[in-house]
Amino acid sequence: MKLQEAYDIVVVGGGPGGAAAAITAARRGLSVLLIEKRQEIGTPVRCAEAIGRDQVAPFIALDPAWIAAEIDAFRIFGPSGQSVRVPPTSPTIVVERKIFDRELVNAAVRAGATARAMTRATGLIIEDGFVRGVKMISLGREETVRARVVIGADGPESQVGLWAGLSTMPRMADYYTAVQYLLAGIPLDDPRECQYHIGNDLAPGGYAWVFPKGPDKANVGLVITATHEKNGRSAQEYLDAFVERRFPGASVLALILGGIPVGGTVKELVGNGVMLVGDAAHQAEPITGGGINLAIFAGEMAASVAADAIAAGDWSKKALEAYPRRWHQEHGRAIKSMAALRHSVLKFSDERYDRLVALAAELPLAEMSVFDIILRVLRHDPGLLLAAREFLIPT
Repeated sequence: MKLQEAYDIVVVGGGPGGAAAAITAARRGLSVLLIEKRQEIGTPVRCAEAIGRDQVAPFIALDPAWIAAEIDAFRIFGPSGQSVRVPPTSPTIVVERKIFDRELVNAAVRAGATARAMTRATGLIIEDGFVRGVKMISLGREETVRARVVIGADGPESQVGLWAGLSTMPRMADYYTAVQYLLAGIPLDDPRECQYHIGNDLAPGGYAWVFPKGPDKANVGLVITATHEKNGRSAQEYLDAFVERRFPGASVLALILGGIPVGGTVKELVGNGVMLVGDAAHQAEPITGGGINLAIFAGEMAASVAADAIAAGDWSKKALEAYPRRWHQEHGRAIKSMAALRHSVLKFSDERYDRLVALAAELPLAEMSVFDIILRVLRHDPGLLLAAREFLIPT
């Protein structure tokens, strides 16, 4: 049970981003410690639990034990109730995060990493302007562990980022307030279809969702922009009204609450001997708030760069900058444009939402690429073109 005095990499946080980083680093032959403050990895569940199958495959084998549903389509409902069925851009599954997260961390252990739950980071060891390790309380005991690189995967209010002096706090307007029930005993139109519901009365500045987890069970949640809570009605009150209309008499098996930063990636992803991934880096998709796929991408990227830096004997901020360069090249432009689109969409009337849903319903979506769909919608609604220009115009 005794930890080493030093590791090549210490990962703070046992979610998908942290686990992907630990797996990648361990497979590269580095000594890795992953710590998780909660007493059980995978709890509490913090999202709707949808993820792309292709993002999981490089890390763990698909297992029916943690696949709750296979998804064939997404259905988007406008305020009037009209809907459009959209095929997924890649194979999608809804997972059981309690099992899925634990298996990801177990994959890191099989690759050679050490993992420890009930271990809370309390600070960083900082010497000569470099992060040199982590201070922690592990299983009730104070400990310090040195590291060449610390990877913060500790959620949207990242303490690792704060202790390292990285700017991580978004504006309130760039936060979703989220609430979700796990409902049982409910009728589902299609247990292989995820639903999104939009409308200013339903979820101002956000949307509601129904993600199936079996024939009569689903994650049913809602997000609103944090600034809308000032109107005196909470996200949970909006969700209760939605559930009462759609699923009266449903049984509630679980409740989760939280905040999701959706303003785009933080400006500083790295410092001397430190990196941020996943929610800690605000690497969530700005319109839906989905972050599992992006966290896994980021964890793999960060650990690969850290491994190269350690092999070269230089893990300074300059050396670790290869990670944000790669991140922004592969995902940054799209996220920035989606963040701008989200601010435009926040101003839509219900009538405008309904017009866009009606337009999409007339398109042969199964035969069109995402880019083609976006172009058709923008031609119909040119007001969105300015916000989307960075996504559409090559750089």
